[in-house]
Amino acid sequence: MLDKRYPMRWCRALFLLGLVFLPHLSVSASSAEASVELHARCLDARCRFSDGRLYVELEIRNTGSEPVVLPLEYYQRRGPTITFVDNHSGKRIRNRMGPPNSRLLDHLQVIEPAQSRRLRWILMQHDIGQQPGQPADVTVEFGYSLQPWRGAEAQMIRTTLRVGADPRAD
Repeated sequence: MLDKRYPMRWCRALFLLGLVFLPHLSVSASSAEASVELHARCLDARCRFSDGRLYVELEIRNTGSEPVVLPLEYYQRRGPTITFVDNHSGKRIRNRMGPPNSRLLDHLQVIEPAQSRRLRWILMQHDIGQQPGQPADVTVEFGYSLQPWRGAEAQMIRTTLRVGADPRAD
């Protein structure tokens, strides 16, 4: 008969193996940063909040010559880091993210050279301290950690998107 602690020992062993091998996946901090780009675009042609919401698409693009491995499901569920910058006052508002589901870090996907993956996200107008219907003119800074399991040491990919500006103002 098996010891009741047997499954727990396997879980611990697999966890420790993951800690050893996860940082050595093909996403090395030096090469991935140079070969992975983040781009953002509004799904609304005017790029303005509608009913307090703005739908955006974030594209993670492999511009290198080697495949990269990233936790795309983790990115989709947790979302990007987001900072709103008011273009008139310069005030910065950091959007708080929910706690990450670390199990999703095991769901890695390969992005081949010259390929990309698109993730959709919704920006909420109340996150910048405004009620729906109020005019907004902000720059949104998006970012993803290339190696979220490394915490603050991980390399980031970033991009910006201007939201709500009058196109004639540029």
